[in-house]
Amino acid sequence: MYSFSDIIGQKEAAGHLQNAIVTGKLSHAYILCGEKGTGKEQLAYTAAAVLECSSPVIRDGVPHPCGKCHSCIQMESESHPDVIRIVHRKKNEADKQTALGIDDIREMRADVMIRPYSGDYKVYILPDAGSMTQQAQNALLKTLEEPPSYAVIFLLAEKVTSFLTTVLSRCVLLRMHSVPAADLKAWLGRKYGMDEQAAGYIAGLSHGNPGMAVRMAESDELLRLPAYAAGFLKDLASANSYEIVGFADRIVSGRIRTGGEGSAEVDCSTDRMLEWMQDWFRDILVYKSTRGTGDLIFYEDVQYIISAAGRLSFEDLARIRKAFGLAEQRLRAGGNDSQILEMLLLTIRDCLQ
Repeated sequence: MYSFSDIIGQKEAAGHLQNAIVTGKLSHAYILCGEKGTGKEQLAYTAAAVLECSSPVIRDGVPHPCGKCHSCIQMESESHPDVIRIVHRKKNEADKQTALGIDDIREMRADVMIRPYSGDYKVYILPDAGSMTQQAQNALLKTLEEPPSYAVIFLLAEKVTSFLTTVLSRCVLLRMHSVPAADLKAWLGRKYGMDEQAAGYIAGLSHGNPGMAVRMAESDELLRLPAYAAGFLKDLASANSYEIVGFADRIVSGRIRTGGEGSAEVDCSTDRMLEWMQDWFRDILVYKSTRGTGDLIFYEDVQYIISAAGRLSFEDLARIRKAFGLAEQRLRAGGNDSQILEMLLLTIRDCLQ
């Protein structure tokens, strides 16, 4: 069942909605902004569950759905008639559009004018609101300017820059933040019964993203990817050009087999793999700077990290860090992703030799 207590690390955004619900000072429209996996949908649906519940419970000042009423049962089965998910509805087989268009918003506007079927509110959740075209946003403005009292709209997006200023000015902006590693580590330990090292490993590699932490905790194949990247970096000093090209191509493809031929492919973005590769060198720098192992992410490779810290100078590590930054700039600017990664790996190999 949806519960504010299950939302990790978003005290500011969750607290704002909790207070608005308890005091009855709810806005007609919210923008929940943050990277994928920070809990935007979970927060929106939790607020919707409380608003639709016929007997919400207040514990320690926080509202919770009762979990027993007809509305809560409908929420659990994702069939509540007054909680509407707005996504692009394809017109036909040839429709390749994924962004929310003006027709999608017009359908929503028509539905908004119909009063709630059962409760006091109709809640609209747009999980990819950042994709709305300018025409769609202008169409939405008419509803934002004169919303019916029962309508609550949640616009979910990764970046606030995707919205027109006129839309922003009519919504309450709630930012979703990364969760501190210590909080995520403690939560993983409670939820999955992990030991401290395993929970710390996932918390570190997920970079404060609860969604990624859950994916890694529940997928052995995904959990093997950082070790797969680290394994290649260990042998990079002696890798030939063919091996470097192959590794770069596998990263760019986003489909990697950690167990070799016949094993399942794992879907992972280039950006995420680059983060994990940087984490590997971050561990080497941390040990070289502190001579301590308590803050290392790749704790199983501590002996190699200690050895690498002895071989690499601070200048080498600074050059590697700069190479990662340059590669990220080039990837954002567009170009041949494989070639950009090959250049990065060749630079790192020069530093390792």
